[in-house]
Amino acid sequence: MICSICSDKAEGYHFGAISCAACGAFFRRSVSDQKVYSCSSRQCNIAHDPKKRGGSCRFCRFEKCVTSGMMPQDVKAKRAPSSLQNLTSLYRNMSQSSVLLIDQLIIFRRSITAERNSFDSVGGSNRLHENPDKAHLDLI
Repeated sequence: MICSICSDKAEGYHFGAISCAACGAFFRRSVSDQKVYSCSSRQCNIAHDPKKRGGSCRFCRFEKCVTSGMMPQDVKAKRAPSSLQNLTSLYRNMSQSSVLLIDQLIIFRRSITAERNSFDSVGGSNRLHENPDKAHLDLI
């Protein structure tokens, strides 16, 4: 198979066209980075030249990719680095855990307030223990 863009050896279908890996990567980078190229002649030769790394005119190369059948909509959005994805996932999990913990604390505080109000209504005391070693008993 021959690359329909640069005539080098093709490795398969890339974004809808038979192409080499280099032209597929060029097209993917051009689309995902939203590159805008320019060319004065718009008729440049896009033949593969091993001496010229990167080949020829980028504008004409991109146009040839599109006319050869490569579809920009087939290029997936860039992914965040895995370390950033892991951090984002960790933050989401922590946020969800924090919300659950806060909800549990609110419920616990309401039940303590209800118990204390019930205790006060039957003649109990609302003041703190004078003995600091037993102060924790006021929380029950």
